[in-house]
Amino acid sequence: MKRITLALAFVAVTVCGLMPSKTARAQEILLEGPLAGAPAVRKLVQYRELRFSAGLQFAYTFPNKYMHNMLIGGRLEFNITDWLAIG
Repeated sequence: MKRITLALAFVAVTVCGLMPSKTARAQEILLEGPLAGAPAVRKLVQYRELRFSAGLQFAYTFPNKYMHNMLIGGRLEFNITDWLAIG
């Protein structure tokens, strides 16, 4: 009798747990301090027009079995417009 009761209780809990609920709940995040109520992104505008950028690059080859190479390079780029660059 105990086995049947325990099996029925297990089936009932499993079925109730698998039934989808019709309401969704979310946790509210409370911010305190100077960032309370501030938007996530503030005035995020990046203009690349007439901007010059330079950067170093480093690479290492490791799939080779007996010889590995280290590569050092650089990148120079001048943005004529916001979407067109010469580099």
